[in-house]
Amino acid sequence: MRQLATPFVVAPPAGARVRTRLRVDAADEHVLWAVGEHLGRLGGRDQATRCRLGRGDDQRTDRKRALTPQSSSRWAGAITRTSNDQWERAHRNLGDARAGLRRATKKIRARLAVPVGQARGRDHSRVQGYHSQAERFQKQRRLQHLQARLAEVEARIAQSRVSVCRGGRRIAKLRHALDRADVPLTPVEWRARWEAERLFLTADGEADKAWGNETIRVHPDERWLELRLPSPLAHLSNTPGRAATYRLGCPVAFTYRASEWAAQAASGAVRYDLFLDPARGRWYADARQAGRETLGRGSRGRRVRRTVAGIPTRAFRELLVGMAANAELWVIAVDPGWTSKWGQSYWKDPLNHSTSQAVTVTGHHAAAVVIGRRGLGFGARRRPGVTGLHRRMGNGALPARPGNHAVGREGPAPPGGQWAAAPPRKTRQAERIGLGDQVAHDRSVPPVSATDPDVSRTVS
Repeated sequence: MRQLATPFVVAPPAGARVRTRLRVDAADEHVLWAVGEHLGRLGGRDQATRCRLGRGDDQRTDRKRALTPQSSSRWAGAITRTSNDQWERAHRNLGDARAGLRRATKKIRARLAVPVGQARGRDHSRVQGYHSQAERFQKQRRLQHLQARLAEVEARIAQSRVSVCRGGRRIAKLRHALDRADVPLTPVEWRARWEAERLFLTADGEADKAWGNETIRVHPDERWLELRLPSPLAHLSNTPGRAATYRLGCPVAFTYRASEWAAQAASGAVRYDLFLDPARGRWYADARQAGRETLGRGSRGRRVRRTVAGIPTRAFRELLVGMAANAELWVIAVDPGWTSKWGQSYWKDPLNHSTSQAVTVTGHHAAAVVIGRRGLGFGARRRPGVTGLHRRMGNGALPARPGNHAVGREGPAPPGGQWAAAPPRKTRQAERIGLGDQVAHDRSVPPVSATDPDVSRTVS
């Protein structure tokens, strides 16, 4: 059984984003388009420079100094920061692609090593051979294709050669499919969309500045937006007597709420951590890369693989954390290991007895109980033989906690053969039975610090 990861409190968003749709007139649209095109050209030039530099010193200071006369100091800072972020993301994507290709090739090699129609190993180490010789032949060809892709990716990583597409690779690829009947875009519409995606109107926030920053300022009550113009476009300003700025009237209200994090909030949320580091070999990363070998065959397998591949885990994670921060909630990420098995073994039947007959309790409900208990610092398992509250008076004391194979403390072993807790400890007569070492089997420390004044007890 693998070591379970320690639960942790997810960090809140570092900033906030204001997004709305501006309904502008023709004059405002002309100014916005001119500013976006000008900064977009500068951004494309800086992105190409950053990609040529590769790994090592990104020379951001020199790049920013070269862009400042053509824009402004703040616009140049936003452009160079965005270029660096895009390069770093592209480099991480190459690393993820290499890890995924290695997992896929390893899985195919393992199945190719087993004769057709046979299986080796037991339980989790069981490896199933391919169903037919024809399928095995096709998998050999796929292995060669994956090995060629892996060699290419490793060469690009060694040379720090990344690929960044300003405007989006999906729209760029759509250009070659405009003649298809299922693409509802004409070449003119595609060109307008492509150019709009390549505009640059992004500003970095400043904590001590009113209404955002000195580049893009938003007033939610008076409903106006003020834009700092680049130096070559200063003649477009409509605010006499001030710096080169342009003010737009906005007929829609801005909805904005800062992401203030209440560390001492009264309530919290526990998140099933589906987004652990892919390098640890977690299920989602494996399923996306080696799903053809593990998620079934035929139309049903393809449907499941498409579902898994289409789950926007990163977008969901960021949205969940942001919504929880706005609602002053904690988000605690816990390891999902063994939650289904322990929930089925220890919690499904008790939930069935305490729930209305009209509600069907499934293994998902039981796993959710384990997830919640793990996030709150409690053990995932129930002690065997614990009766309901309405029957305890007639059944005597509670049974001892299962521990090692000592006389008087035998009990049914949990899934995987790992015992739940250490031997019971004696307590003073006036004390209630505490948590003891119950949490030691699935976490090393509670999700909050033991020195927190709000914590009512310390778990050993």
